[in-house]
Amino acid sequence: MFVMIYIISFDGKGNIFAKDFIEFILNNKQNTMNNKAISLKKYLCIVSFLAVGKFYSQVGINNTTPKATLDVTGQATNTTTIDGIIAPRITGEQLKSKDNVYNANQDGAIIYVTQPLAAGQTTARTVNVLDKGYFGFNSSLGTTGQWVSLFNRDPTVIAGGDILNRVMIAETTLSTAGTTQANLYSKQFTLTRKSMIDVFFSIPVSTVARANGQAPVDGTSKLFGLNVYLVKTDAPTFPNQNILRDTESFTNSGNFYANGIYQIGGSRKFVLEAGTYTMNFNAFVYANPNENVGVRATFGTNGNGASDLRSVIDIIATPMDK
Repeated sequence: MFVMIYIISFDGKGNIFAKDFIEFILNNKQNTMNNKAISLKKYLCIVSFLAVGKFYSQVGINNTTPKATLDVTGQATNTTTIDGIIAPRITGEQLKSKDNVYNANQDGAIIYVTQPLAAGQTTARTVNVLDKGYFGFNSSLGTTGQWVSLFNRDPTVIAGGDILNRVMIAETTLSTAGTTQANLYSKQFTLTRKSMIDVFFSIPVSTVARANGQAPVDGTSKLFGLNVYLVKTDAPTFPNQNILRDTESFTNSGNFYANGIYQIGGSRKFVLEAGTYTMNFNAFVYANPNENVGVRATFGTNGNGASDLRSVIDIIATPMDK
């Protein structure tokens, strides 16, 4: 078996260098008509080598010694030269129309989507093409392969997420000789694609006492806490789901505990499909209805900006592929 090895490179002006081969062609252009038969034999010989052998090459752009299959050197000091590599640019609709031509042989192909598909317009292969940007073809995903987003993983802040501009919960006092609750904060949001959701809350609770304001030293159990509920409002809908909860219980704890300031809080990660949701943060207090002193507690801040009275609610969504 014959083997031909060439190092091919570009000079940045559209010229390709394969020195031995080009010199051979140029020299033979000088042949006379009588030597054309010999030249033709030489060309046929080269073609034969290529047909029965293997051809190895490395391509260099703006360099003559490429270090890989494709080696691109930028022109950093030339302010008039535009550096970069541009992948094929097509719309989501155009990519969808090519569904049948992408299979195992195209594993690893990269394209740039200039206009994404709507959620209801996707196919099995383009199910993730919901944003503008770079996509790669993974033939191992799904039943026939899928396009996956390469760089679009930036999280979206739905609520909070800012140290200096937190979600503040206004003071809300609950008092009962049984169970009562109140909504402290509600946030509606829409996800355009499947996402990982991070939820965190820390809410101050103060002035825990009997319903009449006295210290709870009657010997009966009391409870205060916060439930986080999630509702999906578009089809397919689902009602209140209790996704997170934190509570504090006590009996005879004395004035110091009853008059202190506490933080109730919690965090959770979970996955949601595309859709419209509402998240509700509901505070509650509980006292045994068979005793008549009840319980009272104040949730949230007093608005004076004191750091130990600050409320924190963060909701972050990070997009995922199917």
